[in-house]
Amino acid sequence: MSGFSNSTQAMSLVAFTAVATIILLLCVMTGPDGDDLDEFYTGYGSLSPMRNGLAIAGDYISAATVLSTGGVIALDGYDGVVLALSIALSLMLLMFLLAEPLRNAGRFTMGDVLARRMPGRKVRIAACVATIAALLPMMLIQLAGTGDLLAFILGFSSDSLKTGCIVGIGALMITYAVIGGMKG
Repeated sequence: MSGFSNSTQAMSLVAFTAVATIILLLCVMTGPDGDDLDEFYTGYGSLSPMRNGLAIAGDYISAATVLSTGGVIALDGYDGVVLALSIALSLMLLMFLLAEPLRNAGRFTMGDVLARRMPGRKVRIAACVATIAALLPMMLIQLAGTGDLLAFILGFSSDSLKTGCIVGIGALMITYAVIGGMKG
C-alpha cells in the first residue's frame, strides 16, 4: 500500500494525465513539418540564442542527473557540490572539444563524422552499437525508477502492475519522441 488516501491517488492520476496530455499536445504543435535532417539539428534556424542554449542543456542534462545531483548535495554537502560542478564542467569540456570538429565536418553527430571520415557500413554499425550499449542501461534505470514511482503513487503493489507502469511510461516516452520529430 502506498500510504496515500484514495482522493490523493485520484488527484495524482488526474494531474499526471493532464501533464502527459499537455506535453503530447506540445509535441504535436511543435513537431517538425518536414523530414530535413539539417533543419532538425539546427532548430529550423528559428531559435534564439537563449532557446538554443536551453535545447543544448536539455540534450546533455537528463532528469537522472538533476535528481541524483540534488540528492548527492543533500547527503554529502560540499563534497556533493564538487561532484555536481565536476559533472557540469565535464559536459562543458566535452562540448567544447566536440563542437568545433563537428561544425567543421558539417555533421551533427559523432556517427555522421565517423561515417564521413571512414566510409562503410561497419563503422556505422560500430557507432550504433557503442551508443546503444552506453545509453540502454541508463534508459532502463530511469524507466524503472519512474515506473516504480508511478506504481507507488497509484498504490499498485503487485509486480505485474509495476511492470505495466514501467512499460506504459516507456511507451509514452517513445510516443513523445516520435510525435515530436526525434530523428534516430
